[in-house]
Amino acid sequence: MHVTKLIARDSNCRGDASTFGWECVVKICMIGAGYVGLVSAACFADFGWKVTCVDKDEDRVEALKNGRIPIFEPGLDDLVERNLAAGRLTFTSSIGSAVRDAEV
Repeated sequence: MHVTKLIARDSNCRGDASTFGWECVVKICMIGAGYVGLVSAACFADFGWKVTCVDKDEDRVEALKNGRIPIFEPGLDDLVERNLAAGRLTFTSSIGSAVRDAEV
C-alpha cells in the first residue's frame, strides 16, 4: 500500500495502473554515508531511484564524489561507480537542500 501511495503522488511516474506497468523515479535522501547509509543508498540507486546521500564529514563526501569508497563491502565500489555515472547517486554535506528535494 505504501508503494502505491508513492506511485500515485509521484509526477515522475508513467504507466498503466491496471497492468502494474509503472516506471517510477523516487527521490530519496539518505542521511549518513557510513556502512548502513552508503550501502543502502547505492542499492536504492541501483533500483533506478534518485538518491542523495548526506554526510557531515566533508572529506568523506568529496572522496565519494570522486569514487573513493571509505569502507569495504564486496561489490560496493562497482555499485557506487555505476550509479554515480548514471546520475542516480549524488553526495553532499548540505542536509537542507537534500531533504527539501527528497520525496522519501
